[in-house]
Order: sequence, then structure tokens, then C-alpha cells
Amino acid sequence: MDIEEALALANALVFAESGEHLSDLQQALLRESWSWQRLSYEKIAENYGYSPTYLKHDVGPKLWKLLSKSLGEKVSKTNFRAAIERRHSLVTSALPAGSSSQLQTVNSNTTKSQVAELIDSQLVSTSRCQDWGESSDVSVFYGRQQELEQLQQWMVADNCRLLALLGMAGIGKTSLSVKLAQQLQEQFEFVIWRSLRYAPSLEELLVDIIALLSNEQQTNPIIDLHSQLAQLLDSLRRHRCLLVLDAWEALLQPGKLTGSYRQGYEGYGDLLKQLGELPHSSCLVITSREKPREIALLEGGNRPVRSLELKGLGTAALEILREHNLSDQAYWKDFCLAWRGNPLALKIVSVTIQDFFGGSVSNFLKNSMFLGDFEYLLFEQFERLSELEKKVVYCLAIAQKPISCSQLLEATQLTSISQILKPLESLARRFLIEQVKEGKETMFTLPPVVMKYALKQDRDQE
Repeated sequence: MDIEEALALANALVFAESGEHLSDLQQALLRESWSWQRLSYEKIAENYGYSPTYLKHDVGPKLWKLLSKSLGEKVSKTNFRAAIERRHSLVTSALPAGSSSQLQTVNSNTTKSQVAELIDSQLVSTSRCQDWGESSDVSVFYGRQQELEQLQQWMVADNCRLLALLGMAGIGKTSLSVKLAQQLQEQFEFVIWRSLRYAPSLEELLVDIIALLSNEQQTNPIIDLHSQLAQLLDSLRRHRCLLVLDAWEALLQPGKLTGSYRQGYEGYGDLLKQLGELPHSSCLVITSREKPREIALLEGGNRPVRSLELKGLGTAALEILREHNLSDQAYWKDFCLAWRGNPLALKIVSVTIQDFFGGSVSNFLKNSMFLGDFEYLLFEQFERLSELEKKVVYCLAIAQKPISCSQLLEATQLTSISQILKPLESLARRFLIEQVKEGKETMFTLPPVVMKYALKQDRDQE
């Protein structure tokens, strides 16, 4: 692709969006931005006889804003070439062999609607660029509008390379990841959604993803992990891809403090590091019940790595109870609060209430130790805890109120604050404890459902 093709495509896209063609000055700015030398605004102003302030604070920002809207991604002076080349690859890949794009024929006599039709006719069909794997059906979706807006801001406006959706079991990470991908699919050339629930090897996963990104043209797939990662990164630079990997916790070592990978799965940590640290034009979204160590180390400030801890549903949780025709509406808010608005827990327990409590929320609440089928999900999470974490959880459950580090140290019979801080940090990264401020002191407790399960386990062991 040369500069004339780039200008023709940019002009067509801008005209389709705004109804106006690029001005001579805008084209000049794009010509200089296309060059690998990327002259400064001051030098461009000197070459073309304009004020540097006018270019830097008026013409430039307006042009990049217009192109960002036209291309569906954040465009700046430094990434214009990469962004327009990505769109060009989409247009040309849709053309028959030997033919050329008609976008260069766009002129002052071409109507806005004609340009839009011309662009649409030459873009690749999105269905050929999407693979949703085992993604769940989200036709019924509750709330999360604020979270969706925040994630879209990070992915589209802030160009984040790596995002983590975190939270305890059942909180809605998987559904949110699917909904997010559906809403943003037009912003990406490729959308690939994969579940890690059965812990595929990284080599196996990369062969799958690289084949999709190369339109399955690989006759001899690379099996060397280092080379695979390099090839993936190259593809993610050439194409704008949304890659979603669900259930990251399946790769992490159970029975130990959070952060360690299962034997043979350490390469997944390298995947996070490379996609978080190295520049590319794509976005990897992971979901996990545990916060990976790499995310904790890479995120912060304006870095292109972010994490979002999902809390329970707010008023949207009441819709779940309404759909299950539960009675005693006066108790609904207390009931949702007790389960911390966990959507899966509310769905499971609502069925139990309907089947065994005649739909009465108040009758269910009287059976304070009954967890229904949600108990199995809590069992799964407890099975992943280290012995020290379990000890801390049981002490917090027995206390049945927020307690301080020093009180917890005494209850666990450990000898130093550092010994208690490690399991507390690990439990926090599993989203199984809550922190409460009392004056200047931080107190620790368990979510009601976790406390209920821990007390039940403690009594069963007696």
C-alpha cells in the first residue's frame, strides 16, 4: 500500500462519515504522518507555511478525532499508518484476485451514500472473521451497563492491550465477556472466544488461534512455543483482533497461594507478559476467579493493562427473582444483599425456593444454613485454597464479624503479621474476603455466603 492508496482510502472513509473530503492541509498532514520519519508538528508547519500551534492544537486533533470515528479505533499521528493499513487489508482481501479497489475513484461528484455502499461492498464479511467457540447464550442479560461502558472506553478509546475480568464464581464474568465481544465485534477484524475450562496446553491453543488469524492457510503449523508466540504477536500487530480467554483459573495451581501455574502451563504467564508489555493493535480479554500475578504486576496508571473486579448486580438482581415468580417482595433486597447480588447464585437458589419453599423468600431465609446447588461452586473454590488460607477462612467465619490483623493472628495462632498477610492477600485475589474500614484500621470478614459455607464445613468436620 502506498501513500496515494492510503489517502484515497482515508478520504473515502472520512467522506462516508462526514460528507466532506479531506482538505489539502489534512492530506499534507497525513502524508507526513505516513512517513516512517514522522516529522514533528513544528517541522511540518515550517515546510507548509503554517503555525505549529494551529497544526498541533486545531487541525491535528480534529483530523485524528474524525479518522478515529471513521475507522472505529483510536487514531493518532503515530499510528495512522498502521490503522489505515489494517483497514486496507480488510478491503483488499474482499476483492477478487487481480482486481483493484474502486475507492480511488471517489471524487467531488460521488455522493456520501455511494461511498458508504462502496466501502461496505468491499469489506470482509464479519462472520468469516469470528469464532465464538463455546461462548454462552447472553440473549438474557442483567444490568452491567456501567461495566460495559468502562470496558469499551478502555478497549476502544484507550487502546488497552490486555484486560482481566475478575470475580468469584457465578458473578457473571463469562456472560459479560460474551456481551462485550458482541457489542464491539465491528471494531475488530477478528473475534475469537475460547474457554480454558479443560486447560488446553498453550501450544494447542496457539495452533488454533494462529490458524484462524491466517485464514487456516498453515500447512505446517509451528510447534515451538517461542516461535508460536512470536507469530501470534506478529498477527496481532497486522490485524486488529479481539481474543477472549475464559476461565483462566483452570491454569493455576490449586492447593497453594494464588499466582503459581500448574506444571506445564507456565507459558501462559509468558503470554500475558508479552501481550501486555509489547506493542500491538489487538486486545486480549481474560476472565478468572483468581487474579493472575502478571496482571497485578503490569496494570496501573495509564498503562494499557487493566483489570475490573465484578461486584454483584444492583437493582438488576431483583429482575431474577421476579422472573422466578418469588413472593415476599419486602425481603427481596435483604435476600439479594445476603448473596451479594451474585446472578448465578440467585438463579440457582430461586429455583430451590420455588421447588421447596413454595416461592417464599422469607421461609428460605429462616433456613440460614441452606445453600442449595450453589454449594458445589463454593466447594470448587474452597478446594483450590491452601491449608493456611482455609485456616484463615474458618477463623473469620467463626468470628462472624469483621476482625483486625492482630485479632486474626491470635485466632490462627501464627507468630507474625507477615505470616497472616500472605494468605489474606491470596484470599483477596480469589475475591473470598471483604475489607471493612473502622477508623484508621482495616478489618477483615467474609461475604455472607462464603461465611455460611465455611461454618457448615466446620460443623461437618466436627
